[in-house]
Amino acid sequence: MAARDVIQPARQRYLSLLFILQALLAVVVVAGTLSGLRDMREEVLKGHLRQASLQVRGFEDHVSQNLFLVDLMLTNLPELLADPRLGNAKNHGGLLQSIQRQMPALRSLSIAGADGRILASSSAGNVGVQVDLSAYLPLVADEGRGVTRFGVPREGRDFSSSRVTSPAKPVGARASYFLPAVRHLPGSPGLMAIAAINPDYFLNHIGRHVDSGLRHFMLFDYQGVLTLSTLDGQHVGSRIDDEKLLNQARDLEIGEIPDDDVRGRPALTVYRALRSHPFLVVAHVDRETALVQWKQEAAARLLLVGFALVATLLITGLLTFRLRAHFVREAGLLEAQRLAASVFAHSHDGILVTDARKRTLAVNPSFTAITGYAEADILGETPRFLSSGRHSGDFFADMWRKIDSTGVWQGEVINRRKDGSELMEWLTISSIRDAAGSVSNYVGVFEDTTALRDRERTIRQLSMAVEQSPSSIVITTLEPAIVYVNSHFTTATGFLPEEVIGQNPRILQSKLTPNETFVALWASLAAGESWEGEFVNRRKDGSIYYEYATVAPIKDEFGEIANYVAIKHDITEQKRLESELRQAREVAESANLAKSRFLATMSHEIRTPLNGVLGMAQLLLMPGLKEGQCHEYARVILNSGQTLLTLLNDILDLSKIEAGKVELQIAVVHPEQLIRETATLFGEVSRSKGLNLEAVWQGSHDVRCRADPIRLRQMLSNLVSNAIKFTVEGFVRVEGREVETTEGEIVLEFSVTDSGIGIPEYKQSALFTAFSQVDSSSTREYGGSGLGLSIVRSLALLMCGEVGVRSEPDKGSHFWFRIRAQRVADADDSRHVAREPTGSAVSTQPPRFVLVVEDNATNRLVIEAMLTSLGIRFESVENGQEAVDRVMAGNRPDLVLMDCQMPILDGYGATKQIRAWEQKNGMARLPIIALTASAYEEDRLACLAAGMDDFLTKPVNLKSLAATLDNWSKVAAG
Repeated sequence: MAARDVIQPARQRYLSLLFILQALLAVVVVAGTLSGLRDMREEVLKGHLRQASLQVRGFEDHVSQNLFLVDLMLTNLPELLADPRLGNAKNHGGLLQSIQRQMPALRSLSIAGADGRILASSSAGNVGVQVDLSAYLPLVADEGRGVTRFGVPREGRDFSSSRVTSPAKPVGARASYFLPAVRHLPGSPGLMAIAAINPDYFLNHIGRHVDSGLRHFMLFDYQGVLTLSTLDGQHVGSRIDDEKLLNQARDLEIGEIPDDDVRGRPALTVYRALRSHPFLVVAHVDRETALVQWKQEAAARLLLVGFALVATLLITGLLTFRLRAHFVREAGLLEAQRLAASVFAHSHDGILVTDARKRTLAVNPSFTAITGYAEADILGETPRFLSSGRHSGDFFADMWRKIDSTGVWQGEVINRRKDGSELMEWLTISSIRDAAGSVSNYVGVFEDTTALRDRERTIRQLSMAVEQSPSSIVITTLEPAIVYVNSHFTTATGFLPEEVIGQNPRILQSKLTPNETFVALWASLAAGESWEGEFVNRRKDGSIYYEYATVAPIKDEFGEIANYVAIKHDITEQKRLESELRQAREVAESANLAKSRFLATMSHEIRTPLNGVLGMAQLLLMPGLKEGQCHEYARVILNSGQTLLTLLNDILDLSKIEAGKVELQIAVVHPEQLIRETATLFGEVSRSKGLNLEAVWQGSHDVRCRADPIRLRQMLSNLVSNAIKFTVEGFVRVEGREVETTEGEIVLEFSVTDSGIGIPEYKQSALFTAFSQVDSSSTREYGGSGLGLSIVRSLALLMCGEVGVRSEPDKGSHFWFRIRAQRVADADDSRHVAREPTGSAVSTQPPRFVLVVEDNATNRLVIEAMLTSLGIRFESVENGQEAVDRVMAGNRPDLVLMDCQMPILDGYGATKQIRAWEQKNGMARLPIIALTASAYEEDRLACLAAGMDDFLTKPVNLKSLAATLDNWSKVAAG
């Protein structure tokens, strides 16, 4: 209960009255101060307004007096001049100059004719100047004779170098100007006196007598044209835009505007009309500037009053506080007594009060309810009637010694109720001493813990079940922070309890559990529901394990969620088995999908050229074909066959690469020559498309290295072929350069750049994947198997290099690959020579007669036709045994073209028998050239190991056949 609630009502009203008086004092002081400051402010503004009025009047007198002197001088000018007809203008100019010097308000004094042309002047430069005298004010009849009229301000020092201003073209910001005045000379018809009034004279007067930071003066005519101003930014000659001020000043001639606004700032305005001339003087006083001193004095006064008020309130508040504290203490004592009685009566604990001799004086209702004894039964008795006999005499002796020495004892006691049942208590006994320090009473307070002990027994049983559970059990707070883990948790995670107690369970997270799992977990717990699911966690040693967990909220006795419990089972082994099964299934499905894709791709790529072969072959069988048609159909068949051969070679190369069976044939390579030879191979096809094919080597011409020239040429050819295929117009450039050179080693980069269609960036990552093309749709414009770049990449990696591409759509592409090779010194350079035949002796005759060994009739027909076209005689047999018999029978051929796979006896066995027969009989070595459809390197080596001398792959190219035969003819002749 708050202190104000226990203070007696009468005293509370007294305190409230004191607070009200303090508030009234503060209000009166503040109101009086603010009222005085307001009055002082108004007086300050009135004072500035009065001072401005006096200064305006003074300035009006100054201007009027000077203009009156100008009037008087102009009126008396004819008397001052000896000859009013100005017979001698030069002499009059000197006299005018003398008169002008006596009048500081004039910049020049001149005499002009009726047409406005100046005849004489105090300033010689003005003579002859034509002055427009129309529209001068005031506008009076009879040309204003006897009246001085004033024109609009003119920009310039004098008439000789001036221009008439207008509201559209006022005087410039820093330009000089003057006010023209004109008066007809009395007694001199047709002559006029013209004066240039100097505004600086009046501005200097204002500067000497007026604070420019506080007040600003303006002089303007009755038409509102500004003649003079001390306010920056106002241009003389312009028309003022304050119509209210202009009309009021013209109507009233003398007045003031206390609440005016000048350029968005509040101002005091005073105006006054000149007595004899058509001008108005206006003064503006900036209210903010005028009130600066008032604000300073007001701040000082407020500060002083504030200090005094605060001090007064502090003193009165302190007195009130001390008085209130006294009332609170007094009320507190009464409240304490009331609370003690209420606690004694309503406490759930049993309370017993005894005197110093331990005789019962009082017990509360809870005591009688717990023990079963009525208050009348125990008053005057000692508490021994509660003893159960479960405690020894020493126990009670130690208890009373502790009470005597410390004044209090706490402990667990087993007593007995009236019905004889045991009562387990948590007992606190305190001694109460009087003012003399002697014990006057003892108070015993006990809590019935019987039910608590029963619950503790049940909890111990549950705790042992949890601790010995074969599952990990974790209990957390709502934050969550771990408050309990069982022993199996340590077995499963490796963390000791002291390492995780107080930690967030995320200590186990591996970041492999999907975030959606945690979202679902917390959504269920927030709804007060349990959740089941899987976690991917990390053990203390860093290893990953899987758990299936059930997480549920734990509610307290009020039905509020107090904790969370997680029961988790390790399913790592189960997950491993599931993963292995899934991987096996995925591997099987991936292999099946790869096979399907491969077959689909190959079906398309093979059927396209095969269609050309079969279609053209059917057309060739049609009767009545012309020679040109036959040639064209044959050319299509040849091109289609070469396409099939290229595809087959790419597939074989990729197969060998993936199987790891590619062996590099290292030889000396001249990079520059390799680039130019590759460009030469594609010269004709690039010219047929109108492309400019360039070959550039950016390095020393003497560079040599050891690498596989055949594979390098294959890689470059693939890139050049692609560049030509995808370039419609422009260029293809083949380049090479040294990237890095170390002792004995060199890194070479070969690149092909084109101006073709380009490749989007998001498709470039798949370029070097087998069977991949930028456009893989059924409507693609460019064909191909998509193996070329994959082969380039694999070969580059085999040569310890890398590949890359830079490309943009419609801007061309730049493909490159790098290899690492051994640098060759000039002394180690060598060139390739044709393969020499193995064996000790060879035939010395050119191959004019060739034995063809081929079991396939079609292949045999092709070889025979090619030999016929080359003018070479031949004989054909169908298997290896026939070939052996034919060679051993005499009339030996000059060369044998030997198929490798044949019935009865294959080419390998036939060759071995022929070589054995030659060696046994001392016969010269017969050149045997292998004809095989197998293109692997191991196939070539197998042929050489069997005794064959060279190697031709099917399908046989006519040029390759002719070159091989020619090569062996040269070897035989040489």
